[in-house]
Amino acid sequence: MYFKSCSAIALSLSLAALGCNDAKTTSSATSSPADREMADALEKTKIAAHASAVAFETRRAEYSVAMHQQLAALDLKIADMKFRATVAQGESKQKLNERLAAAQVKRDAAAVRLEEVKTASTDRWEKVQEGVGNALADLKKAFE
Repeated sequence: MYFKSCSAIALSLSLAALGCNDAKTTSSATSSPADREMADALEKTKIAAHASAVAFETRRAEYSVAMHQQLAALDLKIADMKFRATVAQGESKQKLNERLAAAQVKRDAAAVRLEEVKTASTDRWEKVQEGVGNALADLKKAFE
């Protein structure tokens, strides 16, 4: 929901910027009205692009925090499984150790995917989100 709000704000800022007359536009006698309009449009486009970039960075940061929280919760489950494996005996211990090894591999894969969030471009954003989501879902299955 918050991601949609940020996008809506960025879009609103972009549209507002395009609809405003900028008082900073050069008004020299040598500039034609078309040149001034072009300069205005360029400035408004820059403002809109900046607003969009800020909104994307905000979404990326919030997503990263949320996914790190999920990973931390799963780390607690891994720690619990480690403890249970240390007190278990026989076949139960062996099964827990196997599940623990598999969970650790999946956890490491999820962490690698989560690191990709830091450098994901807007072009790759959806694929990165999908990859992180799939990796965390796969890790959650290790505890079922």
